[in-house]
Amino acid sequence: MKPYGLAPVVHVFAALTAWATLAMPMSNLLQWLMSPAQRDRICWPRFFRRGMLAIILLATVLLVPLPSHVTATALFDSDAAARVYVTSEGTLVEGVTIGSVVNDGEVIAKLASPQLERELARLEGEVQEHRVRLEQLERRRVREQGVAAQIPSTRESLHEVEQQLERRRRDADRLVLRAPRSGVVVPAFSPNRSPAGSLPGWSSTPLDPRNRGCFLRAGTTVCLIGERSKVAATLIVSQDCAADVRVGQSVRLRCPECPGNVLHGEIVELAELDIDLVTTDLVRRANLPTRIVSSGTIRPVGIWYQARASISQPDDRILPGTSGTGTISIESESVLFRFRRWLRRTFSY
Repeated sequence: MKPYGLAPVVHVFAALTAWATLAMPMSNLLQWLMSPAQRDRICWPRFFRRGMLAIILLATVLLVPLPSHVTATALFDSDAAARVYVTSEGTLVEGVTIGSVVNDGEVIAKLASPQLERELARLEGEVQEHRVRLEQLERRRVREQGVAAQIPSTRESLHEVEQQLERRRRDADRLVLRAPRSGVVVPAFSPNRSPAGSLPGWSSTPLDPRNRGCFLRAGTTVCLIGERSKVAATLIVSQDCAADVRVGQSVRLRCPECPGNVLHGEIVELAELDIDLVTTDLVRRANLPTRIVSSGTIRPVGIWYQARASISQPDDRILPGTSGTGTISIESESVLFRFRRWLRRTFSY
């Protein structure tokens, strides 16, 4: 209600509700204590001793800091993984499966571009045509005057077309995506930037078998190449809890692939999650609340942060791309501080 200037009204109603809830019990207690019949039955020294003891115990419970933690969804991926992305757009016709072990230079995916194939055929025809014309001019210049003057321009045209053909051949070579290093193929959840008003061309990750035949634009990340022994985790933290998370705090991680095994790590980076780069699959894996925007795409509700955690002793059974649960140990907090924070979050409009 802040945009409408009605936040004070909410606070007044909250105060009135709290007063109405506490006023009647306090009034009855005071009437009972002030009653002569009840007052004579009370042993006041013992009453005050026990009252002071109760106040001390209550203050101890409310004010003593207790261990606190923040629980968040953990997304495991490969630390310092190499990115494989599309540099020449085309249709995906072939690709390796997620989790495959590849060597340096091995083919990751193959794209096809009918438009590029047609342009290559046209340029090859023009090159052949210019070469034939140049050969004819070379033979005719001996017996025909004025033909020699046409040779330099024809040779220059041939050179320009050959350069265009070479550039397009390099574009065709880039349709074959190769591994920049040896390692494991890790899914990369790149945003699917489809034109406004059109349906997404692919879902989840481009290498998902159901995405065969999809169109991949230049700049799309196809996958990551990492190592299982260098697994890290990204924890998705809500804005309410992000203020308590600090770099250097310890993290306990659990993964379904390692039941009963707890991994220990440390927060090394904290940054706000860019909503425009959040994919539908990332929203599903992190179990974030969502809403549908005017363009028809799904966006998470609220502001979220990503906390990067390094793992001291990774488990080889964890495959990058899986998800689990992370518990961040934050600074100790008292019960009173937690109650005040709950009130502030509950009545913050």
